[in-house]
Amino acid sequence: MGLKKAILELVGLISKIGIDKVEAAIDEIKKLNIKEVTTDKIVTICQRIPLAFNDKKTDTTSEIEKTSREILNLYGKLLNENELILTEVR
Repeated sequence: MGLKKAILELVGLISKIGIDKVEAAIDEIKKLNIKEVTTDKIVTICQRIPLAFNDKKTDTTSEIEKTSREILNLYGKLLNENELILTEVR
C-alpha cells in the first residue's frame, strides 16, 4: 500500500473511532513487539481487543480534526481532478 493511501486510511480511521482508540491500538501493537505498525494492524487490534482508554466524547472538534478533514477534502478534490484529466486525455 502506498504511503498516501495509508495516511488517508489512518486519518479516516481516527475520524471514525477517535484518536484515543488508535493510540491505544498502536500502544498494544508495540507491547506485542510487532516491528511494523500498519493501518490494517491498527484496525484489527481495534476490532478484536477491548482497549482501555479515556472515551470522553467532546462536543467540539479539535483543531487537529478540523485540519485533517480539510486536508482530506482537498486531497479528495485533487484526486478527482486528476482522474478527470486522465479520462479526458484517454
